[in-house]
Amino acid sequence: MKHMKKLLSLVVALVMVMAMAMPAFAHSITITDADGSTEAHTYEAFQIFSGEYDATAQKLFNVDWGTGVAESGTFTFKEVTYDLAKKDDAAKLAEALSGTANEADDAKAFAQAIAAVLTGTKATVTSDENHQAIFTDLSDGYYFIKEAEDSLEAGTEDAYTRYILSVAGRDLTVTAKSSVPTVTKKVQDINDSEDTEAGDMQDSADYDIGDHVPFTLTGTMPGNIDEYKTYNYVFHDTLSAGLSYDNNAVVKIGDQDVTDAFTITHTDGQLTIGCDNLKAIAGVTITPDTQVVVTYTATLNDSAVTGGVGNDNKVNLEFSNDPNGDGDGSTGTTPDDTVVVFTFKVVINKVNENQRPLEGAAFTLQKKNADGVYEDIEGMVNVPALKTEDGSYTLNFTGIDDGDYKLIESTTPDGYNTMEDQYFSVIAEHDADSDDPKLTSLTVKYFDKEGNEITDPADQVLNFTTDTGDGSLTTDVVNRFGSLLPSTGGIGTTIFYVVGGLLAVGAGVLLITKKRMSREV
Repeated sequence: MKHMKKLLSLVVALVMVMAMAMPAFAHSITITDADGSTEAHTYEAFQIFSGEYDATAQKLFNVDWGTGVAESGTFTFKEVTYDLAKKDDAAKLAEALSGTANEADDAKAFAQAIAAVLTGTKATVTSDENHQAIFTDLSDGYYFIKEAEDSLEAGTEDAYTRYILSVAGRDLTVTAKSSVPTVTKKVQDINDSEDTEAGDMQDSADYDIGDHVPFTLTGTMPGNIDEYKTYNYVFHDTLSAGLSYDNNAVVKIGDQDVTDAFTITHTDGQLTIGCDNLKAIAGVTITPDTQVVVTYTATLNDSAVTGGVGNDNKVNLEFSNDPNGDGDGSTGTTPDDTVVVFTFKVVINKVNENQRPLEGAAFTLQKKNADGVYEDIEGMVNVPALKTEDGSYTLNFTGIDDGDYKLIESTTPDGYNTMEDQYFSVIAEHDADSDDPKLTSLTVKYFDKEGNEITDPADQVLNFTTDTGDGSLTTDVVNRFGSLLPSTGGIGTTIFYVVGGLLAVGAGVLLITKKRMSREV
C-alpha cells in the first residue's frame, strides 16, 4: 500500500510536470490563400482577446485583453472608447462584436480602429508552395489576422486579403478573401474588298498602311470591390512604332460615357487612361459586374513591320489592391494582354524573256473596294522598278492587307510589249484567339478581268511565292521584245480580211478590163 501511494504520487508529479511543459491549449489556424493568388502571402496574427473557449457553446468566456494589444491606452470603435487596462472593457467589446448584423463592414471598421494599438506579441507565417500559412500553438482567444505591411511587391498581379477575425479554440482552416480585376485587349479586322464594316473583336488583324485600326480595352472589377473605399484604375497601353494613336479614346461604363472622369495622356507610344477613384464617378454605381470599356483607333504608319513579327499593341491594368486601406498607395498590375496587326508587301522583279533584269518599267497597284471598283492606292501609282545591289530591277508595294488587287504595268521599257492588267487576291490567316497571335499562312489566288479564277499555272502571268516570315509576295514580270502579232478574232485578223477582200476585188476588176480590151482588138 505504501509503495502504491509513492507510485501514485510519482505519476501525479509526472503529469503535473508534463502539463507544465505543454501549452494548456494548443490550436492551429490554417490560412489558405485566395483563389488566383500568384505570390506568397505573409500573415500576422495578433491575439486581441484571451479567454476560455467552450466547444459546446462555441463561445469564449472569461474574456480579457490578449497579448497582441498594448498593455495600456485607449481606442474608439463605433463611437465607444475602450480602455486596454480594463478587463471589463475587453468583455464589453467582445460582446459588441458578437453576432453583428453587418459582419464584413464591422470587421473592417474594428480592424482599422484597433490597428493603432496592435503593439504586442504577434505570430508571422508566410504561405508555402501549397499556398497555405499555418499558425500553430495558439492558445484560446480571439485573433486578428492581417497581411504584413508592404509584403506584396509593388506592381504584383496579386492583391492583399481582407482582414481575418477568428476564434481559436479548435483547429481551423480559413480561406483568405482577395480578388483582382482583369483586362483584355481586342482588335477588329476587315477585308475592305468585301466588307464595309469591321468584324468581330479578336486578337489579330491585318491592315493597309494608312488605315485606322480599331481597338477595344475591357477592364473588369474585383469580386470584393464593395470593400474598397476608393478604387484607382489605370489602363497602360503600349503601341508599337508602327501604330500612331489617333487621339480619340472614349471610355464607357455601361451606356454612360465617362471619358471626362479619366485622365488620358500619350507620349512616345505610351497611352495612359486612368481614374484616381472609380467609386467617385457621378451617376455610376460600381459593382463586381461592372466593366470599363475603352475604344480608340490608331493609324498603321510607314514604320509598320511587315510579316510574321507584326505590330503588337499591349495593355495592362493598374489597380488598387489593398481593401483594408483607403485605396491609395498600394497598387497591383495585371499581366499584359497583346494583340497584333499584320501587314504585307508585294515585290515585283522586272525581267525580259531570257529572265535577265530589265530596266525602264513602272507599275501601279490598285485595290478593289466593297463596291467592286478598283482604286489607286496612295504611294503605289507608277512606281519604278529600281536597280538593286545584285543588279536586278525591283519594286516593293509595302503595307497591304488581304483583299483583291489589280497590277498595272503603267510604264513599259522601250521596244517591249506591255503586260496585260493582272488580277489577284491576297489571303492571310492569323490567330483570332491567342495569347501570342501568329500569322499562320499567306496565299494568293489569280483571276481574269471578268473575275473568273485561274487555276491552271500555265495560264498565270504572275506566279507569286509567299513568305510569312517577312510577309512578302514575290513574282517576276516578264516583258518580251518586239510587237505582238494579232491573235485570232482580233483587229489584226479583220485587217487581213479587209486587205484580202480588196486585193480580190482589184484582181477581178483587172481581169474584166483585160477581157474588154481583148474584144476591142
